Amino acid sequence: MAVAYPDTSFLFSLYLPRTSSVDAARVFSELDGPLPVSSLLLFEFENAVRLATWLHRQDKCKGFPVQVAQTALARLDSDLDDGALELVFCDYGLVVDRARKISNTHTWRTGHRSIDVLHVATARYLRARRFLTFDDKQRKLAEAEGLLPL
Repeated sequence: MAVAYPDTSFLFSLYLPRTSSVDAARVFSELDGPLPVSSLLLFEFENAVRLATWLHRQDKCKGFPVQVAQTALARLDSDLDDGALELVFCDYGLVVDRARKISNTHTWRTGHRSIDVLHVATARYLRARRFLTFDDKQRKLAEAEGLLPL
């Protein structure tokens, strides 16, 4: 059973300078063990970091420089290597089945992106008690699914 499961907004705050970075670092340091992450979460985070560097090349007011991205990704890899983050197995057939149910229950009324529903479904699949997010809409979805907030 996972005590907590993060979403991409939490990882962004943990590995990139954000207004919520201090809170993310505090929560991360207070965990009793490694923070579980799925391959889906890692893919979304890594791709979002790479996309931000592409956006920055197009418009310097968007995203961030490649050096910032490389540092964030290196820190993530280091935490995976050191065991601070734990890559956990998920049966994505079961995760998607749960996500479909969550979508049917909530997306009709409150509108949620597929990836956000999948992160909440992953947390439920892993039997997490807490959902670590800085996204208000995703926090509300997680709470509606019985997960405690950040």
